[in-house]
Amino acid sequence: MNKTRNPCRCAIYWKVEGTDSYPQVTVYGLTGLIRLNRTASRIWLLSDGRHSVEEILRALKGRFPGVADSRLREELGQFLSRAEARGLLLRRWDPLQPYRIIKERAVE
Repeated sequence: MNKTRNPCRCAIYWKVEGTDSYPQVTVYGLTGLIRLNRTASRIWLLSDGRHSVEEILRALKGRFPGVADSRLREELGQFLSRAEARGLLLRRWDPLQPYRIIKERAVE
């Protein structure tokens, strides 16, 4: 079984406001309420399990053509890592992921 996959949202609930050009996403997860900026909102909306990291990166390049590819890749990686650490996204298949998040929160 493939243990890696495209980023996939796993938050309890999210709300999209604004327009297609300038979305504003508010995420309600296990760690509380998080209001994403417009760039993070675009990444969030593309993290549906059907888009690969490379496809998300291409979408960001199209939106921010003046920004260096290395910077976009770095910032995308940071966002995905932070969102995964907060239990909002999954990038790796792990059947115990939800239980680990709950356990970590219970221990704090």
